[in-house]
Amino acid sequence: MQINYRIQTHEYNYLVVTPQVLNRLNETAIEKGYNRSLRRGLFKENLNGELTMEDVTDRIILDGIPIQCILAMPHYHKMGKLTMPHVRASFSVPTVELTEYTNGAPDGYKTLEWMQVTIDIDGDEWENIPTVRPYAWLDIPESSNYEKAIYEEAQEKFKDDAKATIEQVEDYLAEAEKNFFRSLRETEEE
Repeated sequence: MQINYRIQTHEYNYLVVTPQVLNRLNETAIEKGYNRSLRRGLFKENLNGELTMEDVTDRIILDGIPIQCILAMPHYHKMGKLTMPHVRASFSVPTVELTEYTNGAPDGYKTLEWMQVTIDIDGDEWENIPTVRPYAWLDIPESSNYEKAIYEEAQEKFKDDAKATIEQVEDYLAEAEKNFFRSLRETEEE
């Protein structure tokens, strides 16, 4: 098996999602207890359900307009504690006042406002978004789930270690990945 390394420059890195995808990512952030999530009332899919007072908003995200990620960075804490890496991402979203949205706007939305919102996205979810274009990636067989195994090993290793630092977790993950590719290369050479 040959491993091909392909590098893309930063101008080709982009992420555009629909409000429905952003809503799904937000639901996962809420379920996982991440620090950054959005109020459910921002999404039209949630208007018919029962919203808590904390989730009610006076604005709603417009459908049919692409939502662009404007910043994404790795993040390692959840509720003040070190956790497995995830992505903190900021998006530019088109919103209008809820009353204007529910009444309809035949002449266009007069309250249109682009807002910047930030959510934490689970690492597995991030990797599965089809429009993510990383700076560099490897051609690895589709059936390989080595990353999941590495993260599970790291989770087990550091789960009870209150003194573990981000640097230690990153070093462990980097070394485990190097070992995986080293063994893959050795297998290839045989």
